[in-house]
Amino acid sequence: MKVFKLFTLLIAAGLFSCEDFLEEDPQSLLAPGTFPSTPAEAEVFLNGIGDDDLNSGLYFDEGFFQLAQASSDETTSDDTDGSRFEIDHYTFLTSNRHILQVYEASFIAINEANTLIEAIEGQEWAPRYLAGARFYRAWMYFNLVRLYGANIPLLDKSTQSLDAGFEPVGDVEAIYRLIESDLQYAEVNAPTTWTGNTAIPDDGRPTIGAAKTMLAKLYLTWAGWPVRDNSKWAMASAKAQEVIDLGIYDLVPDFSTLWTNWGTPQETTVENILAFHYVDQAPTRITRHFRPNEFGGGNRGTGRFLASEVTLNQFDDADLRKAATFVTTFDTGSEILTYTDDWGGSNPLAGEPACIKYDVDNATYSGTGRASAANINIFRFAEVLLILAEAENETNGPTAAAYDAVNRLRTRAGMPLLSGLSQDDFRTAVRNEWTYELAYECKRRFNLARWEQFDQVMSTDARAIDGYQPHMIYYPLPELEIGLTGWEQTDGY
Repeated sequence: MKVFKLFTLLIAAGLFSCEDFLEEDPQSLLAPGTFPSTPAEAEVFLNGIGDDDLNSGLYFDEGFFQLAQASSDETTSDDTDGSRFEIDHYTFLTSNRHILQVYEASFIAINEANTLIEAIEGQEWAPRYLAGARFYRAWMYFNLVRLYGANIPLLDKSTQSLDAGFEPVGDVEAIYRLIESDLQYAEVNAPTTWTGNTAIPDDGRPTIGAAKTMLAKLYLTWAGWPVRDNSKWAMASAKAQEVIDLGIYDLVPDFSTLWTNWGTPQETTVENILAFHYVDQAPTRITRHFRPNEFGGGNRGTGRFLASEVTLNQFDDADLRKAATFVTTFDTGSEILTYTDDWGGSNPLAGEPACIKYDVDNATYSGTGRASAANINIFRFAEVLLILAEAENETNGPTAAAYDAVNRLRTRAGMPLLSGLSQDDFRTAVRNEWTYELAYECKRRFNLARWEQFDQVMSTDARAIDGYQPHMIYYPLPELEIGLTGWEQTDGY
C-alpha cells in the first residue's frame, strides 16, 4: 500500500451498483481476462488496489476515520454543521457523503480483488498475489460488516454491476466465514515480508503477520456481539500467539517514538505489522485533520478530529502514553493557548484537547492540500498483545500468558504491573488498556460494539445525544444504493 498513484484501476462514475459504474473499455489492459498475466503485472495491480482505491477522501484520507473514529466517544470535532458534524452528533441521514464514500470505496476494492483473483488463479507464481488480493477482500469486508452490519452483498466474483442476482446476505457469520477463509489462505501464502527485510517487515503490503493479526481480531470480534461464539476466544488467543511466535515483531522501547518520526525512514519500526504508507507525492490529510485550526496559523490544521476531555481524564498522569497521545497547550510564539480557551477559536464546541499522535510539524508538510507523508497504522504489535490478553482471560481467566501480554505494555508505559485480579477485574483492566494504548487508531467504536457497551456509552456522549438511537450501532446503506437496487434499508433508518 505504498502510495505512488500508479493508475486508477476503475473510474468511479457512480455508486458500485450502477451499471455504468463498472463498465470498462474492452481495449483496456485492465479488461478482465487480459490483465494481469505476469507476476510483474499482478504486483502492479495488487499495489493499485491499495494505492488508488484507499488513498483518497473515499477511505483512509478521511472517510473511514469519520465513520470509525469521529463517531466514538474518544473524538469530537470543531465543525458546527455539515457531514462531519452529523457523524459526530449522530444526526446523519442516509445521504451523508462519508457513509456513501466508504461503502463505495470498499466495494471498488473488493471488485478489483476479485478481478485479480480470477485473472491469475491457477498460475504457479500466483499464490502471494492471490494472498494479497484475498487479504484486501477480507479487510474490506471486515470493516464493512462492522460498520454496516449484514445488510450488504457478499461478492466473491468480479461483476460489472449489482443486478437482480445480488442481494444483501443478511448473515453476519456468512461474512465472517468468507473473511476467515480469505485470511487463512493469506496466512499460508503471503510473504513474511515483501522486501526480504525481516528487521522491518512492514512496507504497506499484506504479509503473513498482517493476515494472522486480522484473523486473531476476527475471532475476537466473532466471540463478542452480535454472534457471541465463545469458542472463538481460544482461537483468537492461539492466533495472536502465532503472531508473537513469528519472532519478527516487538514493542519499540519508547511509545512516543511511534509518533515522532513521521515521513522519515525511522517511521516504520518492528512494532508495525501493517500501515498505510504515504509519500510526499501522494500525501494524507489525516494529520491536518487531527490538528486544531489554530495550530500553524490555521494553515496546517482543520480540527476535524479533536480529542475528548473525557478520554484524556481516563489516563493516569504517570502513564507515559498520556503525554504521547494528547496535546493540551500550544505556543503560538506570542501566547500559549490551552484547549480550555478553545485553542483561541470562537467555536464553543472546540474546547477539547487534541490528539498528538497525528501531529506533524509544519515544516514536514507537503505543499499539496496541507497534507503530509505520515503513515496510518492499521495493526501494531501492541494490539496483538491486547488480543491475547483479552482472549486468554475469557478462555482461562487471567493466566500467566495474559498477564505477561498486558504487562509488557504497562512496563513500557511506566505503569505498575497488574497482578492478583479476578477474571472480571482483569477484563476491565484490559479494556482500559485498549484505550490507553490504541486511542485514536480507529479501535474504540468497534470495541464498544463487541463488548455490548455501545449503547451505554454513546447514549450519554455529550455530542451523540443530539441524535443517537440504538440502531445506529450500524450505519444505513447509502441512499443512492437503495435507489439503484430497491433493497430494503437497514433496520431503524
